[in-house]
Amino acid sequence: FIFARMEKQANKEGSKEKAPKTTEETWDVKQTVGFPPFVIGALGDEEKSTAAVVVVGGGGGSSKTGVPNQLVFYSFEEGKLLRVTEIDTGSTTPVGLSLCNDKKTIAAALGDSCRILSCSGKEKEFKVSSAPKEIINPNQEPEPSKKNMTKHTSFNPSGTHLVLTSEDGRATLWKVSEKKEAKFITELTPFFISGVTNVVNSISWSPSGKRLCLASHSNVKVWDFDAEEDKLSEEPTHLFSPVKDVKGQRVSFCKFVDEENLLVAIVKPREFTNLIKCNLKGVEEASLTVHRNSHCTALQLSANNELVAIGSIAGDIDVVNVTKMSKVMVKKKVHPIAITDLTFASPSEASHVLSVGIDGLVISTAIVHNASSGISYVMALLVAILAVILYSMFGGQ
Repeated sequence: FIFARMEKQANKEGSKEKAPKTTEETWDVKQTVGFPPFVIGALGDEEKSTAAVVVVGGGGGSSKTGVPNQLVFYSFEEGKLLRVTEIDTGSTTPVGLSLCNDKKTIAAALGDSCRILSCSGKEKEFKVSSAPKEIINPNQEPEPSKKNMTKHTSFNPSGTHLVLTSEDGRATLWKVSEKKEAKFITELTPFFISGVTNVVNSISWSPSGKRLCLASHSNVKVWDFDAEEDKLSEEPTHLFSPVKDVKGQRVSFCKFVDEENLLVAIVKPREFTNLIKCNLKGVEEASLTVHRNSHCTALQLSANNELVAIGSIAGDIDVVNVTKMSKVMVKKKVHPIAITDLTFASPSEASHVLSVGIDGLVISTAIVHNASSGISYVMALLVAILAVILYSMFGGQ
């Protein structure tokens, strides 16, 4: 009887371990933005191991809907968001965002350009320049081209260089400085599929900043980069395709885990997302399927690259341990509809995930690590084994 009960309890705990769920201790703080938010980022406060300022961007677009296009700034403390200030971006909606902690600068993709803003102070004393420190127009380099929307922006770790991608598939590298105008360095080799240029879906720098990765529909490219010499390798040093079904699947995100390994998210729309950890040659080390009957729309690594948060089109958030490639937390319907972007609140401690969705909400979700399931499972097995031994010794007497 004892063994049967212990086995039943072990199976119950084991099922919890396979698909961990958040407990009642996980709580959310919700903040209404007032417009559809598309991007979110956090500038860190190393002293408090939390985010000093949270930046949210979005809006109603260029049409006269009455919905503003803005960058909104919040202070963040103990999981709570307090609106500090905002910047009106006119008729252009922020669709890409990159933040540099060291230099306290923000690169926002707005229309066919990228605007760099400087920040100072923190929390209630936080200030951001209402006028951009600089406006970069990637459509003018290396030669003038038709206007294309800037989609993604990404600072290197030291904040000295910036990659911009456009909706026509072009990617350009720039040197940014506090005292000089941004300098165009080079255009990266575009992605071609059947002779058509493909849009870049993801940008990632290695922790040292010596490597740059771009991912498109089915391919991943990696370049070597020397920041001191402003020199990027002429051709990608590594190129591979992790997608097995080119027609049905695509690379949605690709992030450096360390200098030699990448985390790639492959999606099949509304069916699944596969997370693959692989080396620079595309050799798979481990994989994990998340968001079944759905797919990821946002992905972000923690500052130490130990955890990855993944948001889905269904509004769910999964947190995964990158080293073990196992789920730490699964929370359903954080947003009632698609999550557009998310980030970790802290640069040094992954305690909360901040997410935005089409519902117009900014939500802070506490991360609850489900470590107890594995311990309970082991304890149940030990008790069961002890029960069997005792029964064999004294059961017949």
